[in-house]
Amino acid sequence: SISGFPCIFFDVDLRAQVIKTGSLNEGCVAVGGDTQVIDQPILMSPAYAGFIVSGWEWRYLHYDDTGIVFKRPSSASFMAPSIDTVLCCAALRRLLESEAETGERARRGLGGTRGGVAGAEGQPAKRARIQISRVVELGCGACLWIKYAAKRLQGDVVEAVCVEVDELSLKYARSPLCGLPKVTYGGAAINWQFLTEDGVEVLKREAVHDHPALVLCNPPYIPTPEEVAGDPEDCGTSFAEGTRLLTSVLDYPGPSIVCLSSLSLMAAGVRARLAARQARVLEHREVAWKAWYTGGGTKHLVVREEDDQPVEPQLQELGLVLGATTRPRMPHPEDGRRSDRSLH
Repeated sequence: SISGFPCIFFDVDLRAQVIKTGSLNEGCVAVGGDTQVIDQPILMSPAYAGFIVSGWEWRYLHYDDTGIVFKRPSSASFMAPSIDTVLCCAALRRLLESEAETGERARRGLGGTRGGVAGAEGQPAKRARIQISRVVELGCGACLWIKYAAKRLQGDVVEAVCVEVDELSLKYARSPLCGLPKVTYGGAAINWQFLTEDGVEVLKREAVHDHPALVLCNPPYIPTPEEVAGDPEDCGTSFAEGTRLLTSVLDYPGPSIVCLSSLSLMAAGVRARLAARQARVLEHREVAWKAWYTGGGTKHLVVREEDDQPVEPQLQELGLVLGATTRPRMPHPEDGRRSDRSLH
């Protein structure tokens, strides 16, 4: 049993972050105490609003119909769940909603297409409904995203694959605290696989698979100065650095959902690969970046508002921008976030 830990809830449209106090007893989370509500959340741990939870502290994290009890092991190298994690879940939800809408229109004979998926050579292909019976998450971390996805797999034979270089992540994934589901909402048994492996190598196998999986990836997001200057992609020196995995996902010919930061777009290789594919934005939000948390040497990623750099036309159409700024680019609530000088 565990008591007195924060319970963090996000509504499906990410309009609010609700924080309560909870306890865990015999596998059940009980929630009570005072309630704190943060509008338009931009951080998992918004210190500007008086709430802090570190990666090494217990918490219950919940989005839509899916939750986990989590505490990052002290020797782990993978990241704790962040605001990005719930944005990824929301993006998948939006994709499935749009696919269901497309299917309903087709059933009623209304036709019409929106967006597209990339063909094998990165060229636009006609829009087709994505039948998701296999899902692979690269860098699965705390596994909230793939847990959310696995329940929604379609078909009689379904498979979910968790990929991490850190075995501690996969040990957590197998535990009751993560509570991965055994069956989908359709009643199919989920075949879970756990791979301690480099995600780039997994992608190479998926690219030639008879039924390529839907790949989910929230990759390291900070390009090195050399990558920004145009050098080949690197894997960096920390959990947050290097765009090698990101560019590999953008090269993947099958369907994928990737969490893409404006920081990553500072790398020319990332922009070139994204511009070569047809993509659509499922979820878009200006969030806060704690530059100090990822270490020094990140000045190459901060741009002055008056020096905003133009992006390629294909990326401009998606509403994408480059780098981080010291002040918000978009409207935000007046709740202290604008005056917090530790945030970009």
